[in-house]
Amino acid sequence: MLRTERLNEFRHLGYKFLADAIGASSGSSAELELLEAITKEGKEYQIEVTAFWDDKPDQDIHVTADAMPVPLQPLFGFIPIYFSEAGDDFIIRPDGSFIDE
Repeated sequence: MLRTERLNEFRHLGYKFLADAIGASSGSSAELELLEAITKEGKEYQIEVTAFWDDKPDQDIHVTADAMPVPLQPLFGFIPIYFSEAGDDFIIRPDGSFIDE
């Protein structure tokens, strides 16, 4: 699946790249990628890859990849909260190792 492929690309870029991306965003998280795709069935969706400090700055980084339908459907048709249909993630430590692997 494309979501997993994109997430794996960011796994290989390493901790420094991810920490620099968060730092460049002037916050505690960074949108690494947002792309649109179409399934074999013709359904449109977006994949959003985000990195954020898992607990404290300069510690573990949590990276998520979420697949959301297009157009996005707000909660109850009007509340601007959107839910992904599927997600995947990893947590990388400053030493480059991954949690739970």
